[in-house]
Amino acid sequence: MLKQRPLERVATWLSDHYVEVGQPTFSAVVAAFVGVATGLDDVPGWNGWPWCIVAGGIVGQIWIAALGIRARRSRRELEIQLERSENLSSLLVENQREMLQGILSSLAKTLQFGSESENSERITLYVHDKDSKFVPIARHSMNPSYEADGRSTYPDDQGCISAAWRNDWYFRDSLPDPDDEFEAYVEAHATMGVPREVVEGLNMRSRLYVGIRIECDDIRRTPLAVIIVESTKAGRFNERSVKTALDRQSNSLSMVLERLLPHLSIPSVATEAEL
Repeated sequence: MLKQRPLERVATWLSDHYVEVGQPTFSAVVAAFVGVATGLDDVPGWNGWPWCIVAGGIVGQIWIAALGIRARRSRRELEIQLERSENLSSLLVENQREMLQGILSSLAKTLQFGSESENSERITLYVHDKDSKFVPIARHSMNPSYEADGRSTYPDDQGCISAAWRNDWYFRDSLPDPDDEFEAYVEAHATMGVPREVVEGLNMRSRLYVGIRIECDDIRRTPLAVIIVESTKAGRFNERSVKTALDRQSNSLSMVLERLLPHLSIPSVATEAEL
């Protein structure tokens, strides 16, 4: 560390003790200086004003330096607080995401994912973006291929996600087998507004879709998100039992989402949640 000059040391000390010592001391010094100078002005032959001006300039420089040091420290303290706030926000988002993932895992256990000979099931949580898109933020499947990330966004006018968002609930079972009746499978998706090219690119060709809308616990019941449960096996879930399981977890999901959405890095989603 560089050695401070005497005036710098005084300025630093004043900055450190600004409230309790610095400000009162400066005021007292100025008052005393003015009083003494005014009194000496009546003394015959007194001609010390040039030295008074020099002394006043020194005191002023010390005080300005002290204020500058204090301002720099305050700015740095604000920067540190901002960094801590950003880190806390990131930690909050991560914890809330883990809670969502835990809820989906719990639902998968309730619905007995993986209990049959093949892991045909998947559950995904989508939040709605004001730019007419759905964004997946949590997903669970016992099949790694189905759990892998797919598209980053989904249109809000296509498929079971859109239907569940509009109508609160969606259940469709026994779609044609895509291995044996692919054209019929494509046509079935066309009735849901899903284009052929999207169907052809599906990594998971489901034959059963279940969707439920998650709403905010307020008077308006503001829509927050959609959960989609799907399976490549027709008849995998009974509508009544799967609806009961999803309804039981909807309140927990709603509470977590209300806390999480304002912190997500999806501008339109965050803005909607803050309204």
